[in-house]
Amino acid sequence: MDGSSSPPLNYTSPRIQREVFRSHLLLSDQEILDLGIRPCDVELYRRRHYQASFSINTWYDALREHTFRTETVDLSFEEAQSIVTVFLSKRQAGVDLSKERDILQKLAVRLDWIIKNDFNRRCFIKLNTRSPKDAPIYDFNSQTVKKAIISEISRLEPQERDDNNETIAFVKATNRCLVTSSGIEAVQVLTRSMRIYEDLIKCIQFGEKHFEAKLVIREWLEEVINKPEMEFRCFVCKNQMNAITQYFSMCHFPDLAPRKEEIQKKILHFFDTQLKNKLTHNNYVVDLFIGRDRILIIELNPFHNGAGAGLFSWATDRDTLMNGPLEFKILLQPAHNVREHVPDQWQRLISSEFHNSEDEDDEDPDIDEPVAYWPWTLAAVMVVGSVITGRLTSRFEI
Repeated sequence: MDGSSSPPLNYTSPRIQREVFRSHLLLSDQEILDLGIRPCDVELYRRRHYQASFSINTWYDALREHTFRTETVDLSFEEAQSIVTVFLSKRQAGVDLSKERDILQKLAVRLDWIIKNDFNRRCFIKLNTRSPKDAPIYDFNSQTVKKAIISEISRLEPQERDDNNETIAFVKATNRCLVTSSGIEAVQVLTRSMRIYEDLIKCIQFGEKHFEAKLVIREWLEEVINKPEMEFRCFVCKNQMNAITQYFSMCHFPDLAPRKEEIQKKILHFFDTQLKNKLTHNNYVVDLFIGRDRILIIELNPFHNGAGAGLFSWATDRDTLMNGPLEFKILLQPAHNVREHVPDQWQRLISSEFHNSEDEDDEDPDIDEPVAYWPWTLAAVMVVGSVITGRLTSRFEI
């Protein structure tokens, strides 16, 4: 079992006692070299393998009754390359995409049949690793996203339109834009997502021999979109739940505080009766949705600082996340900087539509914004740079 033979405390300095994280899912250098991976790529491959070990195909069969109805579709090396190329082309001029369009059109046809026949044209698509949830957030030219944001905030009464409630409405609106009704829409959202690009680059870089990726088509449940306050991230280490945080950690949900004890009991009961003995993983980060009469598993993530810690911190709460005792954090009052989680372009749109804000620089703030999504520039350079150099010097650690 994952982590069951972890050694006792190790020391990384004469002054600081620090427990070393162990997992059988972390391949040794020799195991990776035996696969034919170059020595300079060992650490990159170790991280990719660890992330892939939490893919939905590793746990879906054991827990299908507690998650969304799901179908998986194999993604070929050529299709993955095409998605990456189309993503990058949005930031480059004059790229010939005729080959990629032909490949992705065929992929869209395959997906469309499943979306039509198995999901009645309402589904959510993702990789077996991560989702394209960033795509609508940074698609500043999308009239669909613009209309969704305006529509969601319009539902608020004028006296409710503060930074916190508008940010919650923004979350609902951008999440609602992820609903997919056709193969073409599925391909479009995949090619607009930096998260999808990053994960495919990690798969492609080792060549076709070591490539493995799947597309995951999941049932669309409006209940989950309408109740973001009922999504929670839980940290499990050594098969013990040590921490729970509200998933949308930037927002204040007033209804959570009076229900905190009830929610914690429900989560722990679900963990003890449904998760604990059905997973081969002992260390993981699981996202749960607490519905009216059931709990749904949204996603299983690697126990690693690449998974956001919500109201915790991998830097300062590492011992709690690894060893407990159980702590459950919710936001008890609105954060002063909650609007920082809404990109500037959308903030200007919201101010223009609902607060009669006069922006001296933009008469219509959402028109002609650059397609090069602002948080992605540095990230893209870093990811591509690591691939080109083929080196990652720091060994895996949480």
